[in-house]
Amino acid sequence: MLQYLVQRAIRLVSTAKNPAVGDVQPASAVDLSHELIGKRCIVVGGTRGIGRGIALTLSRAGASVAAVGRNASAIVGEMESAAPNTCSTDADDDESRRQTLSAFSADLFTISGAKQLVTDLSEARVQPFDYVFFTVGCWPDYTDPFTADGIEKTVALDLFARHLVLASMIECPLLKTGARIMNTLASTQ
Repeated sequence: MLQYLVQRAIRLVSTAKNPAVGDVQPASAVDLSHELIGKRCIVVGGTRGIGRGIALTLSRAGASVAAVGRNASAIVGEMESAAPNTCSTDADDDESRRQTLSAFSADLFTISGAKQLVTDLSEARVQPFDYVFFTVGCWPDYTDPFTADGIEKTVALDLFARHLVLASMIECPLLKTGARIMNTLASTQ
C-alpha cells in the first residue's frame, strides 16, 4: 500500500494540475524510471515513514536522491540496495544523468538547524534539485511543546522549517527552474 501511495504521489507531482485530466492511474516502475532517470530529488524527512518510502521508490526508479533526517546513517545503504544495477560510474557518461545517493543529518526544530541543512547541501556541492519532497513532521508534544527557539514544535517543523529550507534553497540556488515541491502532512496537522 505504501508503494502505491508513493508512486501515486510522484505521478501527481509530475503531471499537469488540470481538473480535466481526471484520475491518475498508479505509475509502474517503468513509467517512474522514464520520468525520473537523470532527475535530482531531495526528501526532507526521508529517513523514516513515508519519506523513507519516497526516497527508496525514487532511488529504485533511477533518480538521484538526497535524503534528510535526524539519523541519516542507514538510508544511503537502503537506497543503494533499492537502486537499479544499471547505474553507471563511467567518467565518459553524461554527469547529469548519473545517479547519486546521499544523506544529510539535520535537526529542523531550530532555525539554525534549518539554515545549516542548506549550508551543508551547498558545501557538498549538490546539483540543483528538480523535485523537493517535504515529509518531515511531528505530533504535538503537550509535555514539552516548545523548541529551543521558543516556537511550538509542530509550527517550527511543519511551517518554519519548510519555509526556511525552501527560501534558502532558492537563494543558493539549489533548485532548478520549474522545480516541483510536494508537502506532506499528517491528516490532523
